[in-house]
Amino acid sequence: AATDASRLAMWELKTRNGAEQVKAIIRNRTAPDTSWGQLVSNYETAKARLDEYQSVERNLEMGTPENAAHEAKIDELADAHFDAALALLSTPAPDAKAYAYKMQAYHDAEAFQWTRNHEVTEGLVSDAKRLMH
Repeated sequence: AATDASRLAMWELKTRNGAEQVKAIIRNRTAPDTSWGQLVSNYETAKARLDEYQSVERNLEMGTPENAAHEAKIDELADAHFDAALALLSTPAPDAKAYAYKMQAYHDAEAFQWTRNHEVTEGLVSDAKRLMH
């Protein structure tokens, strides 16, 4: 589904002559506050923390304070992972290697299922167009 969405987004850019508009938006963006390396580090740290916490099996009874604390911790870690993934995916990739990493993060974070995934996909298409020239 993500590949189809990317193909559709590319078709939209080509047929509606949107490439120049996308280039103008990219040119007008201010420099991000965080370096690409820091964004990658933040994403990997958040992902590792969530994965590590989820890897421990807990047999907690529903409705207990322990289970409520566990669910709150999962929510906290998942929110941090989402925020880090969104920051990474919303930032233009500086080069082809970074773009490949970004595409893998898009897949791993299942960003294609996000409510506003079209915005992330548009950024991926913009990156691809910019890096092809």
